[in-house]
Amino acid sequence: MNFYFNKCLLFNPFFRGIILLCLLHHALCAQSPPKSIADSINYTPEEIDVFAQDYKKQNNLRGLAWCEEAEARYNFRVFGPGRYPVEHYTKALGYFETLNDQKNIGRVNKLIGDNYDADPIYRKLAINYYHKAMLAHEKAGNVSGAIDAELALLKAQIDNPFDKEEDKLGNEVDAQKRQKEAESMYQRIDKIAQRCKKIEGHELLARAYVLQAQQLMTMQRSMEALQVIDLSLELAKGLNAGDIAADASVLKGLILKNNKQARQALEYLEEGLRLTRSYKKRPRLYNISLPIAECYQSLGQYEAATRYYKEAYRSRHLSANRDALSSARYLDDERKLDDTERDRTELQKNKRRQNTFLLVVGLLALALALLAFSLFKGRKRDKTINKQQKIIDQQRIRELEYENTRNLVDAQEKERHRTARELHDGLGAMLSRIKHFVEANSNKIPASNTEEFIDPLKQYIDEACSETRVVSNNLQPYALTKFGFTVALEDLATKSQRAQPGIDFNFQHYGEEPVLSPESSSMLYRVVQELLNNAIKHSKATQVDVQVFYDPDKIDISVEDNGQGFDPNTLKPGNGLGNIRYRVEYLRGQVTWDSQPGHGATVMITVPLTKQEN
Repeated sequence: MNFYFNKCLLFNPFFRGIILLCLLHHALCAQSPPKSIADSINYTPEEIDVFAQDYKKQNNLRGLAWCEEAEARYNFRVFGPGRYPVEHYTKALGYFETLNDQKNIGRVNKLIGDNYDADPIYRKLAINYYHKAMLAHEKAGNVSGAIDAELALLKAQIDNPFDKEEDKLGNEVDAQKRQKEAESMYQRIDKIAQRCKKIEGHELLARAYVLQAQQLMTMQRSMEALQVIDLSLELAKGLNAGDIAADASVLKGLILKNNKQARQALEYLEEGLRLTRSYKKRPRLYNISLPIAECYQSLGQYEAATRYYKEAYRSRHLSANRDALSSARYLDDERKLDDTERDRTELQKNKRRQNTFLLVVGLLALALALLAFSLFKGRKRDKTINKQQKIIDQQRIRELEYENTRNLVDAQEKERHRTARELHDGLGAMLSRIKHFVEANSNKIPASNTEEFIDPLKQYIDEACSETRVVSNNLQPYALTKFGFTVALEDLATKSQRAQPGIDFNFQHYGEEPVLSPESSSMLYRVVQELLNNAIKHSKATQVDVQVFYDPDKIDISVEDNGQGFDPNTLKPGNGLGNIRYRVEYLRGQVTWDSQPGHGATVMITVPLTKQEN
C-alpha cells in the first residue's frame, strides 16, 4: 500500500508541480543575495566587503552587483550625489549587463540618471541615462519601469518653472515655437497618463499630471493647469507622496501668482517650501523662496518679503553653480533685496515727511523754515565729517587688531610646527633607537627574564612611539601636508565619524581646489577641526554637514548640524571660538553664526584668495 501511495504522489501532476516550484525557488534563492544587502543604508563598506569576498569565491555576479549597489547607496548617503556613487553604480550596471538582466539594467540606469539630474550642469548626461533606462525596461516588458524612466526623461527635458526665475509666459520671443513644443509635449505626456490609468499606477499618474500642468502654463491655459494640478495633489495626498505633493503645491502657487492672486498663492508656495525642506532638496529652496518673497512684496509686507529674499539668497549662496547663470541669479538676488529695503525705507521716509510737513506748516513761517533748513544742512555736513573721521579711526583700529592677530597666529603655528618636528625627529628617533637596542641585545638576557622584562618593555616602547605619532599628527596633520586641503578635510570627517558613530558626518566639495599656501590651508583646517569638536561636545546633533565651495576669488566653508542650537547673542567666546575668529580674521575673511534654540546651527566662513595668491 505504501508503494502505491508513493507512486500516486510521484505521478500526480499537482504534487509534481509543487516539487518543481520548490526546487525553482531554492535555485533562485541560491543565485540572488538577500535584497537587504543593497536596500539597507546601514551597512558599512567593511561589512559590504565581507559579502563581496564570499560572492567572488562563488563567482556570483548577481551578488557582486548587489554589493556594488549597496556601496553606491552608502557613498550617496555620506557624500551626496557625485562621482563616488556613480562609480559603484556603473560597476553594478556592468555585472547586470553581463547577466543580460534588462530589468535591473533599466533600474540602475535610472539611479545613475537621478544622480546626475541632481546637478543642472550634468542634466544632459541624466537625459542620456534615462533614455537607456526606458529602452531596457521596454525590452524587459516592465511597463511601469519604462513609464517611470520616461517621466524622469521628460521632466529633465522640460524647461520647468523650478529652474527659471523668469516667468516665460510674458516673454514674446519665439512664442509660437514654444507653443508648438508645449503642445507636442502635452500630447506625449497625455498618452503616458492614459497608460498609467490602464496599469493603475497612481503615483506615476500624479507625476504625469504635474508635467501636464507645466505645459498648460506654457500654453497660457491657466484654468486647465489648475484643474490638472488639483488632481495631482489629490493623488499625492492619498499616496502620502510628499515629494510629488511638494512639486504640485509649488506649481499651483506659481500659477496663482501669475494670475495676480498673491495671497492664495502664498498658501501653496509655503506648503511646497515646507515639504521641500523635509525632503532636503536644497537646489529648489531658492526658486521657491523667491516667488514667496515677491508675493509678500506685492502685498506690501516688506518685512516678510525681506526675510524670504534673504533665505533665497542664502540657499543660492550655499548651492551656487559656477556657470554664468548662477552668477546672474546671485546678482539678481542682491538687486531684489536692495529694492525691497529701498521700498520699505521710502515708505518710512514718506511718513516722516508728512508729519514734518504738517508740523512746519502749523508752527513755522517761511523765514524760520529757511533758517532751519540752513541749520539742518550745516549739521548734516558736520555729521558727515564726523562720520568720515570715525570710519578712519575704526580702520586704524582694525589694522592694529589685525597686526596683533597675525602675530598671535604666527606664533601659534610656528610653535606647533616646531613641537611636531621635535617630537618626530627627537623623541620619536630616540624611542626607535631604544627599541632597536633592546631587540639587538635581548639574546644576551636569559630566556627566563625575556617574558618578564624584555617583552613588556618592547610593548611600552611601541605604545610610546604610537602616541608620539598621534601627537605629532595632531600638531601637523599628515594628510594636509601630503594630499592637500580637500583630502585632509575628508579624512577629518571620516575620523570624526569613527570617533562618534552616533553622528553622521557628511563632507562635500564643489569646484576645483586652488593652490593654497601651507599657512592658509593649516589655519582653515584648524577652524573646521574646532567647529567639528564643538558640534561633538555641545550640539547633541545626529548629523553634521561640511561643505566647501571653491570660487576663483574666494573659498566658502559651511558647517551645519541638526542639534539643539543656541542663541548667538548669548554666546560666550571661549578659547575655541576665539581661535576661530583670530584665524579667519588673519586670512581677511568673515565668519557668520546662524542658529536658533532647537533648530540646529550653521557656521559660514568666507575667505578671499587674494592673500593666498600673493
